[in-house]
Amino acid sequence: MLSVSSDQLTPVLLDGATQLAAVTALTIVPKSGFSDLFSRTSRRRPMTTATEMVWAFSRAAP
Repeated sequence: MLSVSSDQLTPVLLDGATQLAAVTALTIVPKSGFSDLFSRTSRRRPMTTATEMVWAFSRAAP
């Protein structure tokens, strides 16, 4: 979760926070398609080749 704290909400601060959120999303989202960090940390044991294929196809974009 991304958060920005301030004593006062101004249009300039809101615009800056919106831009920060957009840049952060653009940095993180494209990486998820090429990284296996989530897959490695969520697995309890190694997958077989068949299981890897099912996993890959079930996560593929339509």
